[in-house]
Amino acid sequence: MRASRTTALALLGAAAVAAGGFTFAGQAAAVSQADAVHRAHHAGTRHHRAHTTPTTVVAALKGDKLYPESLVADPATGDIYVTGFGDGAVQRIPAGSRTAEVFLPAGTDGRTAATGAKIWGDQLWVADFSGLNVYSLTSRQRLAHFAAPFEKAMVNDIAFTADGTGYLTDSGNPVIYQVSQADIAAYADKPGAERAKSRLPIGRDLNGTPAAYTQHDSPNLNGIVSDGRYLVAVNFTSGRLFRVDTTDGEVREIAYDGPRLVSGDGLFRRGRTLYAARNKANAVTRLSLGRGDLTAHVEKNIESADLQIPTSVIAYEGRILVTRSQFDKGGPYAPGTPELPFSVAAVAGL
Repeated sequence: MRASRTTALALLGAAAVAAGGFTFAGQAAAVSQADAVHRAHHAGTRHHRAHTTPTTVVAALKGDKLYPESLVADPATGDIYVTGFGDGAVQRIPAGSRTAEVFLPAGTDGRTAATGAKIWGDQLWVADFSGLNVYSLTSRQRLAHFAAPFEKAMVNDIAFTADGTGYLTDSGNPVIYQVSQADIAAYADKPGAERAKSRLPIGRDLNGTPAAYTQHDSPNLNGIVSDGRYLVAVNFTSGRLFRVDTTDGEVREIAYDGPRLVSGDGLFRRGRTLYAARNKANAVTRLSLGRGDLTAHVEKNIESADLQIPTSVIAYEGRILVTRSQFDKGGPYAPGTPELPFSVAAVAGL
């Protein structure tokens, strides 16, 4: 029998949407143009590509408006959580199950779209364009809420350092937010009126750095991961990778070879290996990071329409899993009707 969440944690020892400054139409055009340039440039690197790689459905998701965005596995239980960009819901796939269940219904706390999600202990962090909500996995109660300090924002993805501090990208504003466990504890001590004033603290202003935003009609920094000290983030439109040192705030560009990570969305890191879901490119890319995270080498780049616009990627029980968002079928990219049910799928060959 699978251990309860409390027992498992003890055994482990602890541990629509208004897009600011750009439109999805502009995003699609910018990505298509950039991707075409990089495809032409790397036409001779076909050994990185597999156009017919099959996917295997791991779990079916509920609803016809979900348009899944992010997925994260709970290390304590093996359960997988999936956010809905289309309706703001969070669904849970219990370990060993092939069917999701609703964990947080659409519209919870007024959320109509959900983006990144990460787990720290008993906390489930869920981002949406306007800010961050933190929930208890045990009680499903909201522990904290922080609004973005900008009128227009696109709070996107989340990464943790070793002390449980979360770093969040904003694809519409050149900042990285930084939320500590002390911030969450302080939120609980505030009276209701003061809680409503809570804002996402800015940890790093990217203006004047290599990661400064140079385009304002399409998304910028999106996926983000951490090794405990360094953050690695991808610019969705340009495909550029950046390293941010959390000790001193230094920002440097990561030089890498192979196909560019244009339309880079969710990232996942395991040791020196970095996986990138490239949603509009219908691709998943595996890279090896060099010393100090200053260089990277593309080891494998898989492209297939069967990926159905992958928005997030994780390594789970020996497989690489992606959310198949179908953003191009009635979602934010194009009109149409999605193939139901929405699903999480395993990708062969990575």
